Amino acid sequence: MNQASIERTGIDPKAVGDGIRCLDEQIAECSVDIDHNLRSIIELPSLLLARLCHVLALEPQDWIEAERIASKLLDAYELLISAVDSYRKNDLLGNDIRPHGKFARSRSDDSSLDYIAMTPADFFNAFWTAVVLGDARRLNLLVQIPVEHFIAPNVEADEFLYKWMEALQCIQGGDARWAQLFGDAIWLSHPQRAPIADSDSLHYLLYPPIKLFHTLVTGTEEQFNLDLEDALVRHDYYWRSESERKLDPEGWVSLPLTAIACMALSKGYTVVPESGHLPLALGLEKG
Repeated sequence: MNQASIERTGIDPKAVGDGIRCLDEQIAECSVDIDHNLRSIIELPSLLLARLCHVLALEPQDWIEAERIASKLLDAYELLISAVDSYRKNDLLGNDIRPHGKFARSRSDDSSLDYIAMTPADFFNAFWTAVVLGDARRLNLLVQIPVEHFIAPNVEADEFLYKWMEALQCIQGGDARWAQLFGDAIWLSHPQRAPIADSDSLHYLLYPPIKLFHTLVTGTEEQFNLDLEDALVRHDYYWRSESERKLDPEGWVSLPLTAIACMALSKGYTVVPESGHLPLALGLEKG
């Protein structure tokens, strides 16, 4: 099979460097007394995710630094998970549902912040990062979290994302229900049954990883590489198709495609497509 290369374009190294410096300042500020600052616990994962995407946009790539930031991202998600668990336990007990003790709000927090929750994006960002790093402990932690914990007030998500989430939890946990849940995710991801996601994000970003995973578990190595190339082309097109998207760091890297490609490597496949969007060396390079 011919080697395919999907190049990233339009990344300004100076802008990336400036972005890293700005993010480092925000992360440092957010990390001060974070155990007692609920707003910081909520905000830190997104800052570290952006920081990870920035460092992976640099050429040449610093894999040691990228792995360090990815590990910090998982630390931040683990802290967020603990805070949400504390919040929900208080809610179930009929107590004041604002987090207490370690996760109580600091005086500097906004007074309107009276709940804490996660979204499907939090699950997928944490799960894919843990897969790429081979972090079994964090993967097993994510398996144990009820899907309801990722239903956040004022955040709408299509049902197929929750089925996809449950399927991944079951696969990691060795639960045979994953096949039915995965089938449900595929069926529910049809545009007519996914009313919330816009057609572009569904076609170019959300469905391709599901299709790629389906090929991984049912298809051949050759078909996997063809579907991976197609998914990378779609990812690249989506983030370049509108001017404001080009500046979004999440477009510089595809965590889901990278994680599923890592699964393929673990299966013994040779991954053919190459792309800056696909940082397979993350978690593998040790310097």
